[in-house]
Amino acid sequence: MSNSYLLFKERLIEKRKKQLLSMQALAERAGVSKSLISKIERGQVQPSIETASYIAEGLNSSLSEMFLPEQRGAIIHYPANKQLEIKGDNYIRKIMSPSMQKACVEIFHLHLKKGAETERTSYTDADKYILALDAGLSVMADDSIYHLEKGDSIHIKKQIEHSLKNNLDKDISVITVLHRKHST
Repeated sequence: MSNSYLLFKERLIEKRKKQLLSMQALAERAGVSKSLISKIERGQVQPSIETASYIAEGLNSSLSEMFLPEQRGAIIHYPANKQLEIKGDNYIRKIMSPSMQKACVEIFHLHLKKGAETERTSYTDADKYILALDAGLSVMADDSIYHLEKGDSIHIKKQIEHSLKNNLDKDISVITVLHRKHST
């Protein structure tokens, strides 16, 4: 298990217990099974990025907060070679924003392989901004399809299910920004 997933596991246990959540209560909040939460906490499985995202959301947290050591300071330098890279079958997602306590913005660089489509997802606590760095991106949201060209962007309100698709016969890149409004 990589250091990032070990940190995820530790943060999961710490945050769940601090919020006085049972595994069942967190599972219901996150929309995953109790047995999966248990296996992650015991280090038996590594969650997919989608599952990790649901669990983070269930804990009122962010992916960067769960996977990365917290950084503090007036200026935080986050070199590219230190950024967490998560690989799936059809994508590479890189967390470009450092982990900060109660961060309200998370920035990701998504590299979609040719013809790939992401799983449908939604966020209950975050709006999402998508910037196409290449032509050929389609965003399926709210029963509509939006075709983005290089430089186009789209804003998706929280709770709107959506997925991204690469329509080209080559890999493309996308920047996504999640904007959370934390209560004080």
